[in-house]
Amino acid sequence: MLVGADHERLVALAPAIRARFADAFGSAAGGARVCRIHGDYHLGQLLARADGGFSVIDFEGEPARPLSERRRPASPLRDVAGMLRSLDYAARTAEREHGLAADAWLRRAREAFLDAYGVVDGGLLAAFELEKACYEVRYEAGMRPHWLWLPMDALARLVA
Repeated sequence: MLVGADHERLVALAPAIRARFADAFGSAAGGARVCRIHGDYHLGQLLARADGGFSVIDFEGEPARPLSERRRPASPLRDVAGMLRSLDYAARTAEREHGLAADAWLRRAREAFLDAYGVVDGGLLAAFELEKACYEVRYEAGMRPHWLWLPMDALARLVA
């Protein structure tokens, strides 16, 4: 549950969040691709292999969602947004806990991931990333309130 300053901050961001969703989803073309997606794609779902590559694991999707919803085809950009948010978590946590500069690393990591993935629809991706950050606010408020700063700061950056 959000209380105090976190609640007030989210209420203040709400109009900008709604406007971003309206812009992105209102202008999404009818030709958007859908498929079965991972549904819970983040750095913790990757295993490093001896050959230098990675293997994706745990294809059950977000456990809090019903199975029928997890099996429903969706935009693969939802998985891309999940990984981008995970990269942000890694960078911002390293910055806060170890004093490491996050912005340059995060920019390079995002660019490399997006280039390798072949993402071209930046507007729709931005909306899915914002949607994921909204989900994270709810998750962190209920499960790890001491981490709430991460998605709250992300919301402010994503709507700026």
